[in-house]
Amino acid sequence: MMTGITIQGYQIKHKLGEGGMAEVYYAETKLGSPVAMKVLKPELSAVESLRLRFEQEAQVIARLSHPSIRRVLDITEHEGRPVILMEYLSGQDLVA
Repeated sequence: MMTGITIQGYQIKHKLGEGGMAEVYYAETKLGSPVAMKVLKPELSAVESLRLRFEQEAQVIARLSHPSIRRVLDITEHEGRPVILMEYLSGQDLVA
């Protein structure tokens, strides 16, 4: 669990969800600015083709502009795991 860890000045507060390739966390700066962090799962981070795919996803999304798409702020790495820093959008889960 990554709760409490700080990455690039953002402290992870809680897990938002998880998919097949990554976990998504809610994090904040010291001033309370929110961000969503998408972190490649540890077991997939060692697979170079999956790391590349994850990084390409961030690059593609960063070039898009649409109200329904979260803006990519940056990409970094934490303990060998690639991390995509994204705009956090609050609201109701679309699955609900």
